[in-house]
Amino acid sequence: MAPKSSGIAGPLQLGKRTRVYFQIEDRFVRFITIHPIKEDQFHLQPHGLTKLQPALAGRWEDREHLSVEETAGITWAYDDSYEPYEVGAVDYISWHPEAMCFRVQLSDKKSLDVKSDTSLDRFIDGMFLSDLPSRYEIEGKPDADAVILQAQRSAIWVLRFSVSIGEHDLSEHSVLGAEIREKAPGQKIRLWMRFFSVPVSSETMANRPRGTILSLRFFEPNDLFSSKSLILR
Repeated sequence: MAPKSSGIAGPLQLGKRTRVYFQIEDRFVRFITIHPIKEDQFHLQPHGLTKLQPALAGRWEDREHLSVEETAGITWAYDDSYEPYEVGAVDYISWHPEAMCFRVQLSDKKSLDVKSDTSLDRFIDGMFLSDLPSRYEIEGKPDADAVILQAQRSAIWVLRFSVSIGEHDLSEHSVLGAEIREKAPGQKIRLWMRFFSVPVSSETMANRPRGTILSLRFFEPNDLFSSKSLILR
């Protein structure tokens, strides 16, 4: 059985680890490993550009009270809001529903909790934005259950994920609801993931730190959002 050639779009099989690769001609390089544990808990293990374990290398200043349009317009460029933030190698990143935070687990057994100080609504959104696939160097041999993302010269790949807080159903999500109801009709979904590619210009990539970006979007009252972003490489 050949690896899947398209990205995940929907609920994942609980307890089943899924490795995600970029295919660059006849080479396969590692991007991220996904491990759903429960209906609302999962581990995400991004891989570095040159090492299997990435280093947490920088972060952007927290953004608050953003509209949907403003969150879509974030560029993650080098600017006054970016600062180096080197705290060590990352084992994995996980959602902890009891603490209502994303936990960055470091190799030295320390951890960094990423959470919102504002009132949380029913869902949290997150994205892993890749670097150019050609910059990832850790090769691997995909198994039959791997997901293969075709590398494109002027595009990056995005893993978008949403997780519910409490017992809320993601089919009620204002952005993803229609897609979820179409692909998982009649199911109550608390964790949703999908991949999609985004074309980028050489200027955009030159102004962006190298590595994989993790950006988390927390819902605030009055249809506003706060955003927290880190860079791994």
